[in-house]
Amino acid sequence: MKLSYDYGFDAAACVLCIICLIFSASKKRVKSVTQHQVYLGMVINVMIGSAADMGSLVIEQQFGGRPYPLMNALTMIYFAFHLLFGALYVYYIMCANGSGIRWKKRTHVFYLLPLAVGIALIFINLATGMIYYYDSTGYHRSSWILAFYIIALIYAAGGIVNVIRYRSVTPDRVFQVIVASTAVVITGIIIQAIVSKLVLELITEAIALLVILRWAESDESNFDQLTQLQNENALFVRIRQLMYRKIEFRSVCVQLTNLSFYYRLLSSDEYFSLTTDVYNWIVANFSMKNVRIYTCHHDRIVINVIDPTGDKSSRITDMLEERMKQPWSVGKREIYLKARIMPLQIPEDFNSPEELSEVIEGSGELRGRDVTVLGSAEIAAIKHSIGIEKCIERVLANNGIEVYYQPIWNSETKSICACEALMRIYDSELGFVPPSSIVPLAEQNGTIRDIDRIVLESVCAFIRDYQPQKYGIRYIEVNLSMYEMLSQGLAESFSDIANKYGVPVSMLNIEFTETCSNEQAKIFEGTKKKLSQEGFRFSLDDFGTEYSNMGRLFNNDFMNIKLDKSLLWESGSDENTRTMLASLTRMIRQMGCNALQEGVETREQLEFVTSNGCNLVQGYYFSKPLPAEKFLRYTADFNGHQYDDRIGGR
Repeated sequence: MKLSYDYGFDAAACVLCIICLIFSASKKRVKSVTQHQVYLGMVINVMIGSAADMGSLVIEQQFGGRPYPLMNALTMIYFAFHLLFGALYVYYIMCANGSGIRWKKRTHVFYLLPLAVGIALIFINLATGMIYYYDSTGYHRSSWILAFYIIALIYAAGGIVNVIRYRSVTPDRVFQVIVASTAVVITGIIIQAIVSKLVLELITEAIALLVILRWAESDESNFDQLTQLQNENALFVRIRQLMYRKIEFRSVCVQLTNLSFYYRLLSSDEYFSLTTDVYNWIVANFSMKNVRIYTCHHDRIVINVIDPTGDKSSRITDMLEERMKQPWSVGKREIYLKARIMPLQIPEDFNSPEELSEVIEGSGELRGRDVTVLGSAEIAAIKHSIGIEKCIERVLANNGIEVYYQPIWNSETKSICACEALMRIYDSELGFVPPSSIVPLAEQNGTIRDIDRIVLESVCAFIRDYQPQKYGIRYIEVNLSMYEMLSQGLAESFSDIANKYGVPVSMLNIEFTETCSNEQAKIFEGTKKKLSQEGFRFSLDDFGTEYSNMGRLFNNDFMNIKLDKSLLWESGSDENTRTMLASLTRMIRQMGCNALQEGVETREQLEFVTSNGCNLVQGYYFSKPLPAEKFLRYTADFNGHQYDDRIGGR
């Protein structure tokens, strides 16, 4: 059957493809990403196929089919490129969702087999005319043309299965674009199959490419505006896809730790020149197969390498370390950048994409050399810190802090006279987390204020509900971070909490380690004075360690001076420490302060510290920290009181 076609749709398809190419070329981005290369391949494919189809139609209509060899050649090009589009389109989907990463040879063969069959049929058609043929009356299709639709159906089915299987690692926007563009292409195929004279397949493919360009290839949310490299959004999509596929890879993260300093120091042009030089050097040296480069925020560069052996990532790390030790020229200046280089192995070092992204995004201070390559132990420490920070978030959100109380024994009255409030944290994921792991990170991220207030409120509620005064408890030691002592409105806030629970502030003794610098001393003294005016009293913790400041000790009105347990434990084997501890104890007592020795665990230690004048003792010799009711029962029994079960049950 002879068919008559209108080539206007082909011309429109060519125009749309040219628009796509021009727009893509106008984007000054690093275009080494396979997905983008496949997209350009599809555009060129549709443009060549449209031009070939249009050329054969023009020749047929203008010359009545007489230039048979040229028409036949153009028709072969049309069919070949038309078949190729289906394979390229499905491969584009695979690039977008990560399923096309690191194929095996047999996968390539299986994937290209339908395309190879179609190309073979086109060449066989030269001799057989089984697909299409030309005669003096023009162009004709035979029933075997159905084979091309079957091949297209195979790729379409494979694409649909792939989209469904990898939906969880396909970004929502990309998924929506794939669905929309696929619908456009399928619509064109159906219409042309029904109405053969309408050459709609190519124009619908061109429209689909325009949709992809507008909402996927031009998505600014995946690119850094300064460097035009892919950003952290694209990086973490890639990480999820690689880990979903169980592909071993390595990420070399470079954190330029003093780049913010130069952002403030340099002019905008100089800063742009500096960052551009850094990024250009990295792109020029590391743009290679199975390597992708990303920028995260303004000061981190991540080089992702599919590298099971680790050889390539090791070379990248060595080159980065060597280059970062050298200066960068900005105008007439030479600038040295501080860099922290983290070679990260996946999946050996990380169990989830979220864990890896947290380490890459995590900051932290750079110590030691200006250029540092972190080892596995240091990376493990960063992971641990991030885990503790997340634990703090969960604890604060779920009210997960419990307060225990450790007795303080008075050597003069031979009774339990006070206690120290100590927080205990049991996290749903990490289990028991010691305060020594929580407090330093809480001080860094500012959550220590929330923690200290939760502990203070728990102590006040304990005093109100259980009335520990009835069992001989004169006050409770409450630990306070030095960061809190430097905050505004602390005295008023603590006084308000005590008033809220109806607790006299004389029952609260604030214990802290005086570690502030000379510059912070005025703020500290002002806060301490306000607390004192509100009626609070104080204990100095960790005396005798590196934090001690003898000059400040004489100028402060501490009720208790707590001698660090490390001194006591060392005194058992070191005579000089033993002598120093005895001298410190006597000096504290001569100043009129209570000497509180912590860490007493044996009878011998107790006799030693009390013989030197220590009047308050805390340690496992008497009791470990106990929950509220157990502590009161212990205290009541020790001090010879009858425990009242009715108290605390209100």
